[in-house]
This record gives sequence, structure tokens and C-alpha cells, in this order.
Amino acid sequence: MTSVALKTQSESQPDINQLASTLHAARTAAEIADATLQLSRDQWELENAELIATKVEAHKLANEADDTLREALVELYEKTHEKHFDVGCAVRVSELYDYQIGMALTWAKENARIAVVPESLNCKVFEGFCKDEKLRPDFVIVSEKVTATIPTDLSKHVAEVPQELSSV
Repeated sequence: MTSVALKTQSESQPDINQLASTLHAARTAAEIADATLQLSRDQWELENAELIATKVEAHKLANEADDTLREALVELYEKTHEKHFDVGCAVRVSELYDYQIGMALTWAKENARIAVVPESLNCKVFEGFCKDEKLRPDFVIVSEKVTATIPTDLSKHVAEVPQELSSV
């Protein structure tokens, strides 16, 4: 190859060293920006430690109150079978199906081919059959799952905030 051919070939190819240098500079700038931002965040957190602690405590109290209300709703449902309550809360009752996949696949091959996906069981379709007591195989064990539902915005249902929480 002549020097003219080499020069033309090298001019048409990217300069890998230049591109690597550009990438290195960009990565370095990004690392500096990340470090600067982290320092700023750390400083802000130090200056606002009390505010952050108040926020953490408020969320802890909210989570505890949420857990307590959910437990009370489930307990009340188990005693009364009421699903809806005056404060906009409710319980949702769903069925859970416990079965051995192999037995279910064998049953589905004989009784519900739609629940069979190339030699495996489509559990969602199979459990659709389990919802109907007449179609449900004997080997399926049914249990209830009770879930409490609480509105995100309780202000529409609750008139006041308890005194011990109003300062948080």
C-alpha cells in the first residue's frame, strides 16, 4: 500500500485515542458532579437532621397506625363478616387454592385442555376452574385470604386528627 492509500484509510477511521480521551474526560466530569452533589446532600442532611428525624418518626407512626387498623378490620370481619365500614375502609376476601401441580396438570389434560399450555399448567386458567365448586377437583384445598383496604385519603371519612398526632 502506498502512503496516500494509508493516509486516506486513517482519515476515514475514527481516532480511537481521541474518542477514549473524550470518554475519560466525560466520565471524570460525571464523577465530579456526582461527588459534588453527594457532598451537598450530606451537608443538607446534617443541617436538617431534626426535620429528617421528625419525618422518619411520622412515617413510623403512620405505618404502625396502618398496621393496627388493618389488623382490626380483619378481626372485625372474622367476627361479623361485614366487609364495609363507615370510615371508607373495607376488607377484600379472595380464595387461595393449594394443589400439587402434577395432579392439577393430569386433571387439566383430562378435563380442561384450555388450562394446559404445551405440557405445563396455566395456573390462572386452572384456578378459574377451581372457583366453580362443581368443577373443582377434590385434591384442591381452598382457603380464604382476607385483605384490609384503606383509602389513601381518609380526610373524607375522618373528622379530626388525634391530639397526640397533631404536633407531628
